[in-house]
Amino acid sequence: MIYEKKSMVNNAFLWYEKANKLEFTTSIVRIGMLYSKLKNYKKAIYFYKRAANLKDPDGYFQLGLLYGTNKEIQDVVLAREYLDKILGLPNGVAEGLMGFLYEKEKNYKSAINWYKKSYNLGFIRISNNLVDLYKNKLNNKFEADIWIKKTQNIDNR
Repeated sequence: MIYEKKSMVNNAFLWYEKANKLEFTTSIVRIGMLYSKLKNYKKAIYFYKRAANLKDPDGYFQLGLLYGTNKEIQDVVLAREYLDKILGLPNGVAEGLMGFLYEKEKNYKSAINWYKKSYNLGFIRISNNLVDLYKNKLNNKFEADIWIKKTQNIDNR
């Protein structure tokens, strides 16, 4: 990661490739992330799938994120398939991304449902998404205020 931060991508690839050969999944995901930053999505997907096949939840998450948010290769159905594999993990991040995908489709009821699941699993900052949804898209000031208070409690910790 040090090489990534200093924009020494070739050195980063070199070290991640060594870790890749040893099947260190965190490094495999990082290779995918580097390829994604370089907009080489075919290689990014290859490495994310490699990590996922080694049972790394981050590989599934990155696939869901890439397919769910990248306009060049967007496939929401595929994004949901990958996220389904990691729903219920203790951090709630996959549920939050699921909510985001439904919100983009203007399926606000499902978005709220997923955001709340995410929040209840411990991804407490997702409350900001609920505030925005209730306030700006549903014009529900009462619910927005409830989630604003929860957000303020987070910020005051």
